[in-house]
Amino acid sequence: MSSGRHRAPRAVPRRQRAVVGLGAAGALVLGALAMLGPVGAETSVAEETPAPAAADPAPRGTTTSLAHLGAAVGDPSRGRDRRPEPVPDPVPYAGPGTFDVAPVEQPPPPGTRTTYTVEVERGLAASGIDAAEVAAQVRAILGDPRSWVRGEPGVLEPVAADPDLRILVTTPATTDRFCSPLDTRGELSCRNGGVVALNAVRWVRGSLAYEGGLRGYRRYLVNHEVGHALGNGHESCPGAGLPAPVMLQQTVVLDGCVPNAWPHP
Repeated sequence: MSSGRHRAPRAVPRRQRAVVGLGAAGALVLGALAMLGPVGAETSVAEETPAPAAADPAPRGTTTSLAHLGAAVGDPSRGRDRRPEPVPDPVPYAGPGTFDVAPVEQPPPPGTRTTYTVEVERGLAASGIDAAEVAAQVRAILGDPRSWVRGEPGVLEPVAADPDLRILVTTPATTDRFCSPLDTRGELSCRNGGVVALNAVRWVRGSLAYEGGLRGYRRYLVNHEVGHALGNGHESCPGAGLPAPVMLQQTVVLDGCVPNAWPHP
């Protein structure tokens, strides 16, 4: 694993080369990521609209109550009688702000247009979060034919250093820092500039509102936040009983839709 110290994510350069043979998916990624700025340089859309009027966040050095977080963002009509599932260990509220970068066995194909790293904040291993395992899941999600680039190779590929996009799993306090000025309140995730910050509580616990299981929720979370990085805003439920758009705020509420983790299901 490489060093955990990183400079601030750089702005993704505008690509001047013609998109040849990449298809519509490649052109979409290339054009959208060209507009990314550094963290803090823009106010992007957070993963979810924060729940109203919550209690004060936990102080540094404490752990986050997974039960209260699930109830805080869940659909009350569905979550009232549900008990939180057990987790390996409580997710610490704050961490050191340094990261383990997942190794990449093979370099991306020549001519890859957009690269990303997968990184896990140090101290989260006790909560069952391993950088290599997270990276394998993220790669499977983003490489799936149902995801944004429809499985097209050489468009969105993992690297071990110098990425266009950093995908992080972070403690609540570190999530808030990376997401600022977005108000994630230690509970939500975001995309901000060249960073996708996935709140570790969500990665371990999921959300009561999302009734598609933890595996499905992780797929949704990655696709939702990377979707913001590709220039997509939030969407609404098109009708009761229909699959939710992946850009619907499914962590908070489904609005009558059924859970869906994919842009192209």
